[in-house]
Amino acid sequence: MLRTRIWFVLVLLLATQTAFALSGKVVDEDGKPIAGAAVKDLWSDAKTQSAKDGSFVLKRTSVDPKPIVAVSKEGYAQFVGVQDPKDDNVNITLGNRTWIEGKVLDPNSKPIPDALIRADSGQINQNGYVMTSVWTETHSDKDGHYKFFLAPGKYDVQVRVPKVGASRFNVQIKDGDQTSQDIQLDKGVTFVAHCVDSQTNKPLEGVRLWNWQHKGIEGTSDADGVVTIDGMQPGKFEFIVEKKGYVQWWSPQDMQQWNRQRNIGPSGRNFDELVFDLAPDMEPVDIFVEQAVTITGKVLDPDGKPVRGATVAPARTGSGNSITGDTRFSFTTKADGTFSMLLPSNVDRADYNLIAHDGKYNQWRQWANGVGEPFTAKPGETIDNITLKLTKPASAKGKVVDGSGNPASHVEVRAMMTDGRDNRYYVPTTKTDKDGNYELKFIRPGEAMIQCEPFYLDPNQAPGGSSQTVDLKAGETNENVDLTSKKQ
Repeated sequence: MLRTRIWFVLVLLLATQTAFALSGKVVDEDGKPIAGAAVKDLWSDAKTQSAKDGSFVLKRTSVDPKPIVAVSKEGYAQFVGVQDPKDDNVNITLGNRTWIEGKVLDPNSKPIPDALIRADSGQINQNGYVMTSVWTETHSDKDGHYKFFLAPGKYDVQVRVPKVGASRFNVQIKDGDQTSQDIQLDKGVTFVAHCVDSQTNKPLEGVRLWNWQHKGIEGTSDADGVVTIDGMQPGKFEFIVEKKGYVQWWSPQDMQQWNRQRNIGPSGRNFDELVFDLAPDMEPVDIFVEQAVTITGKVLDPDGKPVRGATVAPARTGSGNSITGDTRFSFTTKADGTFSMLLPSNVDRADYNLIAHDGKYNQWRQWANGVGEPFTAKPGETIDNITLKLTKPASAKGKVVDGSGNPASHVEVRAMMTDGRDNRYYVPTTKTDKDGNYELKFIRPGEAMIQCEPFYLDPNQAPGGSSQTVDLKAGETNENVDLTSKKQ
């Protein structure tokens, strides 16, 4: 089930970056350097500009997946391409010989100045990492005229001017095309939503609907719970939902069947985008929003001292996973070790427990994780004074070989506890060296499954030899925990 949740997937990708530099040069179609071109990695916040000689150095681009580099400058078509993170001599050419141009006109055929024109070239799939849209933009001038430089390809072009109108069309651009096309706006779709509290069925004020990929398309519910957004293009549209103190939502009119009601059972979830099929003269939709569970507490080290900068997150008890399949609902402790977190209610769903991790995601400092007891909580419930205690760590050492018995280098190894209270994003991990050897630290004492990739949450599905269960004691190192990786 593919869901376009790039807005939070990026949080995970940013956390897994490895620092390195991608360098190269930006030139025009005649090979002349272009200065001042914006260079950025679409997977992260890494960005820079080309120098006078066209050279650039882009630091901290993502390693896995490979960086998707976007290079743009006014008067040129944007370049977007996947780059090898190990390449230190990338040459990027910006073209300015292919475009569409014309005027942006309102429903009465009057020119519209400074209209934002956006074109989506579609998704990029990088070994399972999906970026659903890649946008390039321009504006009409003071006379309503635009000239949109585009690289060859197929685009979904969208224009929206609030309180005026909207237009959406597809265009196929070939190299060297110079096409004239006016963009006539029509009234567009007026989207109306009625937002209510799922527990009281009363109108809910302050519910924000928006989408980070679509500038200016957003609205907030009024005292009657009504959100109105005009001038929208027909077709599928995804809304991110935000309301202070609320973390779950659903709508009977959602295009996704699983999000048309409050989901129950182990896989229940109602904290992703709402997706609607927008159409002229569509009826208002209903959006039910559910209050969060509020939990407060503190994280202590094994000696009972408060821990600053620890991460507290929920784990779906018995699964070894987070409750969302990513790192959402992770919170950081203050200087006195305290935390306050908002979580989805899990009534009629799987139990979850809290896990405390000494550091940020992918950071290991001194102590092993601490876990709490599983529990359920109702919408709007407050649970105070939870104490989570970090533990003195254990370690494991061993060697990983491939299916032929040869050392498996640079293979990831992790420790998952058999009590099922782990969140896989905060379990100890490391990689084997060139000889296949590893040392895995910061393991929570107890019965642990030491595993190598490919990982399976259910150890019964793991390939033979890729998981070994050992009993670990605090302060001790279990040696010769050898594994066989079936990684391709």
